[in-house]
This record gives sequence, C-alpha cells and structure tokens, in this order.
Amino acid sequence: MNVFLKLALTGPGRWFISNFSARLDPIIYRWTRGRLTSTGLVLFPVLALTATGRKSRKRRTVQLAYVAFDDNVYLVASNFGKERHPAWMYNMEADPSVAVQIGSNDYDVTAEQLTEDEKGAVWERLVEEVPNFDAYQERSGRALRIFRLPIPRIEETRLPPR
Repeated sequence: MNVFLKLALTGPGRWFISNFSARLDPIIYRWTRGRLTSTGLVLFPVLALTATGRKSRKRRTVQLAYVAFDDNVYLVASNFGKERHPAWMYNMEADPSVAVQIGSNDYDVTAEQLTEDEKGAVWERLVEEVPNFDAYQERSGRALRIFRLPIPRIEETRLPPR
C-alpha cells in the first residue's frame, strides 16, 4: 500500500486531512480548476461537492474522493472512519440537488443514496479503487452510506497499481 494511503489511516494523518486539507483543499481545487490540492498529491480522483446546509441553508463545499464507472460517480460517506457520518452526507440527504466540480467541469446533479442491495453490487469495485474504504468501515463501526451521482461520460477511475 502506498505510504500516503497508510498515513490516511493513522491518527495524525486523519487529523491533518480533517483539520487542514479538508478546509483548504476545496479552495485550492476550485481556484486551480482541479489541478492542485494542499498536499500537492492526488492519491485518488477528487471532486468538489457543494451542497446546501440542512440547518444553515448556506452552500458548503467539500473535497471528496470518488469512484466513477457505468456513467456514474460514487461517493462514500466514510468520514475517515470516524464514528459519526460526515456533515455533507446529512446535507445531501436533506437536499440531494448538488453542484459538483470535477477538474475544470461543473455539473448540477441530484444525488441518490444507494439501497443495501445496490451498495452490495458496487462495494467491491469501490474498495478496489479506494482500499481505505474497507478500513474506514471497520473502524467506524457503522454501515457507510454510498451516493450515486449520475454524471455520464466521466472517465472511469482506474488507479495505478499500488
């Protein structure tokens, strides 16, 4: 496994991502039209997701790893394996109309939460592309929720061998 993937599974790595990268990356990503992140390294394909806050009604942007295949983009609400679901997930459940930036392309889509059967059909592929999802699910003690964003013609994610 790549050293940066291992780092993301450690306490200090999670802290750095949660407290530094998670706040700075959406800004850098938007300014550079998807070419840079705060670490300068893109370990997985990433996108900027903008959703409406369920309580504040303010637009919030987060940067997330994604997996794309079958004319869909998939997001896993892993929250780095924390016990609680990420805020963006609750926001999407309350209002599934979201804006997505992938590289220099912008999309307005309606997110769909997968059923358990649908999740079972794609889980292996998601973990193949982002192995940390398995560890995050185990560590969190909760069933990770998965969302499908219908964005056709996105190049399928295929990461280089680790």
